[in-house]
Amino acid sequence: MFKSQRTKTGECLTVLPDFNLRNELTDLLKNDVKKQLVDTISKDSDLKMTDIDSHLQKIVDLLEPIISDRLNQLQYQIFDIENRLDESERYNRSYYIRLLNVPYYKDEDAIQVTVDIANEIGCYLDYTEIETAHRIFQKPEISTSTKPPLPPVLIARFYSRPRCFALLLCKSVFR
Repeated sequence: MFKSQRTKTGECLTVLPDFNLRNELTDLLKNDVKKQLVDTISKDSDLKMTDIDSHLQKIVDLLEPIISDRLNQLQYQIFDIENRLDESERYNRSYYIRLLNVPYYKDEDAIQVTVDIANEIGCYLDYTEIETAHRIFQKPEISTSTKPPLPPVLIARFYSRPRCFALLLCKSVFR
């Protein structure tokens, strides 16, 4: 299994292998604990390495189902938390509207620009209905195109989803 990361669109990417607790504990028991047991037991008795190996294998066999069950529970919890986080992020984004191709002016008030656009298309908004607004500037691209670069995207967050949806409805009529 691989550690999952998400893209901006919510798709899962796999980049790093997951930490495998079972293999780690097995290696630990077979190597480090084995050495410690040999040191401890060799002082007191004449046990052979094969005897220690058999005891270690019994310990691994006992611990493996318990650890495996716990790991399965944790994987389910992680999956559930990722899903709830995705839902929460999607809900949070429903308060936002993204406006493209809006001319940019230095030292502009992005909230006022959003209100002005809404009023122009017939969806009358008050300045206080928008929580915040800002621009997202794109990285400059080196291109041979003669087209001028697009203005930065204007993003506005509303206090109320119904007002955001009302602006979207007016915007769709405006197109």
